[in-house]
Amino acid sequence: MVIVWGSRLMGKCDVVPGLFHVQTRFGHLWYLPLVPTGSYLVLGPDAGVQVSLSAKSIFLAWGRAISFLVAFTLSLAALMFFLDPKPSNPWLTPTIYAAIAWVVCLTLCYAPFVTRASFNRAMQLAGEAGFTREGLEAIQQIYGQSAGRGFEIAGRASDSRRARAGRAATAAGGDGVDSARALSLARRRRTTST
Repeated sequence: MVIVWGSRLMGKCDVVPGLFHVQTRFGHLWYLPLVPTGSYLVLGPDAGVQVSLSAKSIFLAWGRAISFLVAFTLSLAALMFFLDPKPSNPWLTPTIYAAIAWVVCLTLCYAPFVTRASFNRAMQLAGEAGFTREGLEAIQQIYGQSAGRGFEIAGRASDSRRARAGRAATAAGGDGVDSARALSLARRRRTTST
């Protein structure tokens, strides 16, 4: 039996279109997320900045995995009941439950109200990552928000967080993020490939 294990970024959420998103690195077994080890603001395919652990990313990764397993299992059960020659087996009930589980799974994966960051969350993440004024203005433009009145959104990270801010995460694949633009908007640009 082949055992697949390692670490991988999962739980994509808090998407700011064209700039960044948040993912959490998990220790996994057969690509099922088990233990979260750190969350990253992913700026591009090979670049990111470590941020505080994201509960939303963790719970979305676990929820997506659980809902997929439940939907797949219920689909197999519905198929087995449907193909059983005994007419007394109720195939409709597991089919309905499987359909509901697939809707939940797809909603957790693709629905914008689940995956997209609010304006306040995007500004918080940008502050935590040390975005410049131009970066904050780009976020305001994406969300159609005007600049703050009478105060500046600084969002400076603590010195210990700044020391960690240069660590990078590698995304699992291309996601359409313009990494050159996102990197130019962040103060910290030290990146590594893993």
